Amino acid sequence: MPKNGNQIICDLSIFTDEDREQHMQLGQEIFAKVCEVQETDSGYALRLPDEDGIILKLAAFINNDRRCCQFIHFDLTVKSYSKGIWLTMKGDSDEAKATIQGELMGLVSDSVSNTQ
Repeated sequence: MPKNGNQIICDLSIFTDEDREQHMQLGQEIFAKVCEVQETDSGYALRLPDEDGIILKLAAFINNDRRCCQFIHFDLTVKSYSKGIWLTMKGDSDEAKATIQGELMGLVSDSVSNTQ
């Protein structure tokens, strides 16, 4: 997402229609699997299940999302098996955090706990 003045914009036009659809489906699949959410000062940390292929899916999602959402900083922490996989997404402003919350956190199940 390049910044346009003070406005943060998601630029999905960088994708072909097919690539955009695949990216959106992958995001929905990943965020539906989130087991826990921790709000941070500048974004969110999401715990995902230890399951085959999830790390590769996260890498593909990050690779694409960082192109269209250039304001998001990603951290991926992979602990020993069964100890958790954490995806952290953060930004440099309250507006960036709000955009992350509105666009991505909306895909996380309401039943997932959100802790601070």
